[in-house]
Amino acid sequence: ALKPDLVFSDVPYLCLDAAATVGVPSVALCSLNWADVYRTYCGDLPGSGRICDEITGAYRTARAFLRPAPSMPMTDLDNAREIAPIAIVGTPQPQVMREVTGRDEETKFVLIGVGGYGIDGFPLDGWPYLDGVCWIFPDGVLAQQSSVRRDDFYAQSEFGAMRYIDLLSSCGLVVTKTGYGTQTEAAVNRVPAICISRHDWPEHPYLADWHSKNGEVKLIDWEELGTSAFGEMVAELLWVRTWSSQPVLPDGAQQAADFIMKELNIS
Repeated sequence: ALKPDLVFSDVPYLCLDAAATVGVPSVALCSLNWADVYRTYCGDLPGSGRICDEITGAYRTARAFLRPAPSMPMTDLDNAREIAPIAIVGTPQPQVMREVTGRDEETKFVLIGVGGYGIDGFPLDGWPYLDGVCWIFPDGVLAQQSSVRRDDFYAQSEFGAMRYIDLLSSCGLVVTKTGYGTQTEAAVNRVPAICISRHDWPEHPYLADWHSKNGEVKLIDWEELGTSAFGEMVAELLWVRTWSSQPVLPDGAQQAADFIMKELNIS
């Protein structure tokens, strides 16, 4: 049988419970936990209190629950420990952008990075046209609306030679939705953002507050996407706003690794 020295969780709780049962130390890491998420959506259901207590109890068995900023508060976890953000630093490659598109140095690129959110209903028909701006969409968005063709629209796959984080850092703006990855990477790489709010997602208020303090971001609702007001926001962030926040150092991964090494008595 396996005899691990430590269990690392991001962030299922059953493995932590199992580790505690057989006496193996553990460490958890995440910006959220499933007890708080379950409580948000199912807290009024019969028996939900017991389920939340079981999940929270499993998380409490860890030596530490590492919370990379920005995280949910997790006030029920007395072993919670805050660490710096976890994000990748990209390498801007403006020359590659120009080679792929044939555009000049004055062109601004806007990356649409929303994961699978809203792909079926992207409002491309009335999408604003801004002089000197090109839009980079997920392939799925353009494929679903193949009748909409514009010379300022590009698919992400056309930049396939670039890492996604390098594509992000090469753009003048990213349009995203509530979510840890792109919001932290936008701030770390100093790329302004327009963020589609997911008000029902429990991380939303904490991500929005942190991003507002550490980046250049405008928060919108889905209904505003592609409107004339949206176009005005894009223009402001590309040409008017200047970066006013202090640099964000994404040291969270190293801090987590250092903590785990200490737990394993490895110097």
